[in-house]
Amino acid sequence: MRNKSINNWIIGLVSLSIFLIVAGLVGQADYEDALIQERAYCEQVDLFKQTNGEKGWPDYNENYNSVCAKYDRSVSNR
Repeated sequence: MRNKSINNWIIGLVSLSIFLIVAGLVGQADYEDALIQERAYCEQVDLFKQTNGEKGWPDYNENYNSVCAKYDRSVSNR
């Protein structure tokens, strides 16, 4: 009976470990996708500003100055 209890603990710990690893990998992928989307937004708003609205996107989130400060704002340097 005791071996069955220990085996259940081991199976539970292994299952929890696998779940946490998978959740961490998925979370990292989501984070990387969010960064890619943020960078694209910043580049498009910068292009919009450089072309006086002919190309790119307006700052529809109204957060360009706070979010995009960490990126190089020169579209030509992509």
